[in-house]
Amino acid sequence: MQKFTLALFGLLLSIAGTLRAQTGNNPVTENQLFEPPAYSFTVVYTIRLDNGNRAHIELSNGYDIRSFRNIDSLLTVFLADMKAFRDSLTDPLTVKHIDYLIDSTGKKKLRIRQYRPAASSFLLDGPEPAILRTQQDSINILLVTPAGTSPGRAIQGLRYDRLSFFVNHYSELETLNAAGLKAGIASIISHQTIKPGAYNRPTNYIVNDSAIKTDLPERMHDQLEIGASAAIENYKNFFTPSAVVRAYVDLHRGRNEYLLGVSWEPLFFFSADANGHLQTYRNDLIALNYEHNHPGRSKDHPAPNFDPAFSFGYIIRNQGNYFPQPSFRFTFGAGKIGNLRIEPALFFNNFFKGVTPGLRLSLGFF
Repeated sequence: MQKFTLALFGLLLSIAGTLRAQTGNNPVTENQLFEPPAYSFTVVYTIRLDNGNRAHIELSNGYDIRSFRNIDSLLTVFLADMKAFRDSLTDPLTVKHIDYLIDSTGKKKLRIRQYRPAASSFLLDGPEPAILRTQQDSINILLVTPAGTSPGRAIQGLRYDRLSFFVNHYSELETLNAAGLKAGIASIISHQTIKPGAYNRPTNYIVNDSAIKTDLPERMHDQLEIGASAAIENYKNFFTPSAVVRAYVDLHRGRNEYLLGVSWEPLFFFSADANGHLQTYRNDLIALNYEHNHPGRSKDHPAPNFDPAFSFGYIIRNQGNYFPQPSFRFTFGAGKIGNLRIEPALFFNNFFKGVTPGLRLSLGFF
């Protein structure tokens, strides 16, 4: 049984490595190029403009708002690049979506999408019908910066900051009040309570300004949670089901999620007694858990992945003499597809005596 478990464990690790390698070799799709990974932003600001238009600023780090101090220069560069496409944007009946990307090497990429609504709306208040716009044009300017250290925290990987405009007509962007935008950004900076080098929390960037709305993405809040799940694992020649109840702290740092918690897990064994009657034996395990997740992965099409995850448990109740005392369980790594996960495990007693390898299959977080 132990040889079979070890062989299966090795096979699973090789499959997980192959799947990750294959995923990394796939070509980048258009949406992956122009859309940042999920949960890239910790703070979002909305600035109201004239005529029902608005600007949307999404930041990887709230301190990055300083990158938009010279927003008039950024708009000048964007509009200069768009002059070559001006003739294709004049149709008043189309809704326009423009994505403008400046990548970490300084290269600029552009995507223009236009479509005609299924039905046209008109304003009948004159000798001739006037077109009534019911959808705004959107312009997204995405800035990608390389890994580095930012005031407030160290950042790993690429960082994403996005400036978006939602305007009644694309042409209004050329006459936008850049001075008003700069004043709005100055107001945001003046309300920030973070100091360079201090710990960065999204709540440090809340702005109290009637013209500016601050949004902290719900996923980014640190929180204390309680959950439950079910699992099954092998121990020696037994397959033992279990129920898991856990309390854990959910910490978010950029595009990384860290789970720290404690869980109670009763393991159930079944065997016949001397009279042939089936008996159930419950062995309770208390475990400390750690996990590092990447919530930016798609939940609609979850791909197999292998994340850092560890747990260390102690058998606090021994029924049926299945575990010599003291006995422990150590799990390391987690191969996952959605909420379904498989973890290698080691049972041992008296501090790494009588080591027994196993595999644990569970539906849940830990």
